[in-house]
Amino acid sequence: MSAKFWHRIAESLLVLAMLIGQVYYPVAHGQSQSVSSIAKREVTVSDIIGMTRLAIPEPASSHPLEGSAYFSPDGKKFVVVLERPRLETNTNEFSLLLFHTNDVFSSPTSETLLTMSSSSNRAAIRELKWLSDSETIAFLGENPGETSQVYVFNTRTKNLEKLTNHVSTVTGYDLTADTQDIIFLAEPKNVPAVERVPLQGKAIVSQYLVDILAGNNAEPLEEDLFVQKRGEPPVPIPREDAVRESSLLVLSPDGKFAVVEAYVHDPPKLWEGYQDPSIHKRLALKGQKDQALVFKRYLLVNTRDRSVVPLLNTPVLTRNLIIWAPDSRQVFVHGTYLPLTVDDADERQQREKRKYDVAIVVASGEYLEVDKKTWPRPRTEFPGIEVTLKQDLNTPPILCASEPSSGRTAQLLDLNPQFRELRLGMVRVVELRVAGVQVLVGLYLPPDFAQGRRYPLVVQTHGFAPDEFSMDGRSEWSSGFAARALAAKGIIVLQAWNFKNKANDHDRVAADRKLGKTPQQSYKRFNALSYVAAVDQLDKEGLIDRNHVGIIGFSRTVCFVAYALTHSSFQFAAATLVDGIDCGYFTHIAVPTFPSDADDLNGGVEPFGDGLAEWLKESPSFNLDKVRPPVQLIGLRPDGVLALWEWFAALTLQGKPVDFIEIPDAKHQIVKPWERRIAQQALVDWFRFWLQGQEDPAPEKRDQYGRWRKLERTQGAQP
Repeated sequence: MSAKFWHRIAESLLVLAMLIGQVYYPVAHGQSQSVSSIAKREVTVSDIIGMTRLAIPEPASSHPLEGSAYFSPDGKKFVVVLERPRLETNTNEFSLLLFHTNDVFSSPTSETLLTMSSSSNRAAIRELKWLSDSETIAFLGENPGETSQVYVFNTRTKNLEKLTNHVSTVTGYDLTADTQDIIFLAEPKNVPAVERVPLQGKAIVSQYLVDILAGNNAEPLEEDLFVQKRGEPPVPIPREDAVRESSLLVLSPDGKFAVVEAYVHDPPKLWEGYQDPSIHKRLALKGQKDQALVFKRYLLVNTRDRSVVPLLNTPVLTRNLIIWAPDSRQVFVHGTYLPLTVDDADERQQREKRKYDVAIVVASGEYLEVDKKTWPRPRTEFPGIEVTLKQDLNTPPILCASEPSSGRTAQLLDLNPQFRELRLGMVRVVELRVAGVQVLVGLYLPPDFAQGRRYPLVVQTHGFAPDEFSMDGRSEWSSGFAARALAAKGIIVLQAWNFKNKANDHDRVAADRKLGKTPQQSYKRFNALSYVAAVDQLDKEGLIDRNHVGIIGFSRTVCFVAYALTHSSFQFAAATLVDGIDCGYFTHIAVPTFPSDADDLNGGVEPFGDGLAEWLKESPSFNLDKVRPPVQLIGLRPDGVLALWEWFAALTLQGKPVDFIEIPDAKHQIVKPWERRIAQQALVDWFRFWLQGQEDPAPEKRDQYGRWRKLERTQGAQP
């Protein structure tokens, strides 16, 4: 046999091994794949951070996205926005890619129209909107060191033009098709943190404790609202209601009016008449600190005389679809409450119960219910093509196009061809039964996983997406997860969880009074039970060493993990809590975002008077003497540090092992690459130290391991 023959046999066996035990990557159009480029090295935190993703707008975006692409109004072209973090520069690079609809099934190629980078926590290209000429795209954009402003880009001439040059960051906008009229939100100008204290002192009314401690005694900041004629300076719009970064702005085609989503400082008493339970629950918060963030309503702004009146003066709980008539004389609102100021008792009773699709006449304020025939048609002509990400747990995302009418499909772009160089372990779905309910969890296995060997385990929380590829375990929420980097070091990672029967089991758990006195308490306890159920099942299957199990809580699941650490009979070997609520007393007092939520999580009572007894039993903060494993705390922003301070102080006072890392300027879901590296590498190092007894020899980590070895001695001294 020739050497060439044996070489081909070896290649075939390697491919077979990859198909059986590793990951097979489909190849996008026009790209080749060599066997030698597959599975060369283990995944690192840098690989997780460097993943290119489709930049999909937030749910509260003023310019929502249908599917994965923005189609031009004539349907002849579409654009996508890609985000790629750059560790070498600590920036996030955003690219605007153009595809021609007629080419996607024959010769799909993309043209990179524009690339911008952000050194802030904001996206460098966001809030995209095609103008009616099907050539021009408006967006909010920025480059390193710049504030975000409104831009327009012509896809034919490649001309980029900045329409605003505001002194502060523009956070939301809308504009007319001719770009002559703009309405926008902007961050308030910087106010000195420390001002001269007046003779009578400064009143503390609704300020955040974290701001007071930082020397800023101002009221919580609201966005400023402006209108601007092209080429002229912006003009502020005064109003009583608050507008925030996420407030919806919808400008009329002629630019004379705008509908603005705003937060109500003092909800009308008449709103008590609506029968929606969530309205009554929110009204119960009246007078509390964040009551201005509870209710919204729509305002009608006259951009010419700057007058502002409520559009309907009815509560807005979820964002409505709002469309202006082409002549700007009417505005259509889908699924809105109507005012209860009617004399007819039957009519009022109907309005208390249901929502309406209405057309509002701007000049008179009159409104009329409309049916589907009257509702305006969408302005964008979708050409019967869907652009989506094709992916699964073991297949990285590929941008694809499909035509449902013919069944044709095409691969447009492999977002991460570099993943073919990595040794990615298999991910599989595991089904658990918890309190009579079936849940699905994801199991991230080491690349060299061997059946019969017991591995350390890290439980990652905050949900599982069974149809989604992920590097960190959950939608790239890299503040608190690092699944594949942990798996690369020989640790099985379990991502929990998702209901198998979403339609019924969500409500079933919420209504289970054996689990808790409130739906929130039931979910908290259900989560804690699910973590232990997962450990028990994986132990029974011989996959894990139950004496070496760690757990991570992030955001809301900090509460669930905190409860498990203080109330579960299972003893975890290590834990990390990242930037979240802990269901604790100090957080309830110091960072009271929604006080009633903490009450509901702890049995539906306040921690005062008779309710204190329930809190003493239920709240983790009153049971920190039961915590046994070493706990790592990661606080993002000053309020994230406050939220976890009780754990740090109480465990320290008890001589228990606790380590606290602050990342001062990071967002809740970390954006900047260097800050992501701090958080994710800290997770990997922490669990390798406590579950495997391993240390990274990098010189810059000497102090970190010095702290942890002292904690190890502290843990050994515990009774």
